[in-house]
Amino acid sequence: MAYVDCDSHILPDDAFDDVAAEFERQKPRIVTDTEGNSFVVYEARQKNIPDYARHIPNPFMPRPRSAGDDPEDRIADMAKARIDMQVLVPSNGSFYYDVEPKLAASVCRSYNNAIGRILKKHPGKFIGLATLPLQDAQLAAAELDRAVRELGLHAPVCYTSVNDKDLDDPALWPFYAKAEELGVPIIVHPVNTGPMAGGWRLTRHYATRGYGFWSALGNAIENSLALANLMFGGVLDTFPKLRFCFMEGGGTQVPHLMESLAAVYEGEGDYDKLGSKPKRAPVEYLDRLYFSVRTTESLLGVLVDRFGYRSWVIGTDYPHADTMGSWPDTVPVIQAREDLSREAKEAILGGNALRLFGMSL
Repeated sequence: MAYVDCDSHILPDDAFDDVAAEFERQKPRIVTDTEGNSFVVYEARQKNIPDYARHIPNPFMPRPRSAGDDPEDRIADMAKARIDMQVLVPSNGSFYYDVEPKLAASVCRSYNNAIGRILKKHPGKFIGLATLPLQDAQLAAAELDRAVRELGLHAPVCYTSVNDKDLDDPALWPFYAKAEELGVPIIVHPVNTGPMAGGWRLTRHYATRGYGFWSALGNAIENSLALANLMFGGVLDTFPKLRFCFMEGGGTQVPHLMESLAAVYEGEGDYDKLGSKPKRAPVEYLDRLYFSVRTTESLLGVLVDRFGYRSWVIGTDYPHADTMGSWPDTVPVIQAREDLSREAKEAILGGNALRLFGMSL
């Protein structure tokens, strides 16, 4: 059984090399200062970052260049961590949806090309995610088709909102239709440089080690809102084959979320105004929903006892600040848990991820 890290971020050195010549002056650039700190210069995005997010360390602020952005160094780190495969998630900052669509499409195309080159050079080591210009769902669908069919990427990443739109907005449905046609899952990842539930309130007590309220609380809140909208906005029913995986919110949110959504589902809501009533009870959609869990979550065994072991995957957030607190010991921490069966441990460490991406167990 291959062990799979479902949330590891990467910004390859050549991520923006293939941006079309017409956008040469507007495209993002990776710049390194005299002290060895590197950062992205991308004025088209920088001007749109909310004020509350500007002090949060992200790709738009100087930081030591991560060895994890080099695939060879990354593979060596994977061996140390006993990880067989990593899901390559775009480093979020450069790819939110608040720039002109054609520029965004060209930037996404260039990044996806870079990931395609990594997959080709290192077969069997990485699962590649495509970033897409979801501010224009038709452009996004076309790029997803190219990324999967031509480059061999495995799934798209989608943030928890698209500018002023929630994920059930009908404008996004061409993207969902294409993902369902291709048979690929959608990886939902919170982003702290776009709109976030709570906004500045989640950044008041930002911790020096990189774990502030926006990470501890905001990610779970964002994921919960996104899933609720997908469920009650009709997306899960309209596209019954789509699978979704939610990153960096943990699993402990799920019991409360399912009970809360069940109360809405069972109530006498005015669905003509509030949205569509799901065809199934909320918990019945778990067969298509996955969540990255933290290895140290005290209630992980409870989640498995209550909902089974098929909905949980691991995601370390490598090489960013480790939100799970266990890297590079993620695998042994799970293996040492006494509240999980051997079958559950193997599923959480790799089997569920392989099923999510339609790979052989």
